[in-house]
Amino acid sequence: MRKILYALLSLLVGVAVGIISAKYRLNDAGEVTVAGSPGWVEYDPASSADILPYSFSRLLLNGQVPPNTALRQFIRRSDEDGNGLRGDCAFFLEGSVPASRWWTISATDNEGRSILSQSVISAGQSLQDDRGKMLVTFAPWPVSGNWVPVGPGSYKVVLTVHDAAEEDDAVKLPTLRKGRC
Repeated sequence: MRKILYALLSLLVGVAVGIISAKYRLNDAGEVTVAGSPGWVEYDPASSADILPYSFSRLLLNGQVPPNTALRQFIRRSDEDGNGLRGDCAFFLEGSVPASRWWTISATDNEGRSILSQSVISAGQSLQDDRGKMLVTFAPWPVSGNWVPVGPGSYKVVLTVHDAAEEDDAVKLPTLRKGRC
């Protein structure tokens, strides 16, 4: 009887460790650091053959389809000082996006789902200066200009560039700094 209990316990521990390690591997599968833009990572599901099954599983578990090859997705989880993005503070995304036909900037939870239905701004909605620079504010309260509302808790900023003009790995992305809480 004792051997059966040990066998069952070993089996349960093995299953738990397998689930935890798979979940850990799926959370960052396909993410590579962006050269020239500290703090940003690019989601590239096909960056290598050993990552491909994990990155596709990550998408499918979140109810998403794999992106086409003309799409680039950049992710930011913290500001320039390493502070995590929280819904009770304002954060300012400042700069310009890579040249492309269309782009979106959104606030999503850790699984990639939009926090609020309005938590996205696109190329057609943004206000930019004559040099193509813009300031996007992520805050729980309304602000003038480019405002992306966020809810309570942590989130990440996702910049999706469609039909990017440049395929360079060292792309210059906007900076993100913390405002008032």
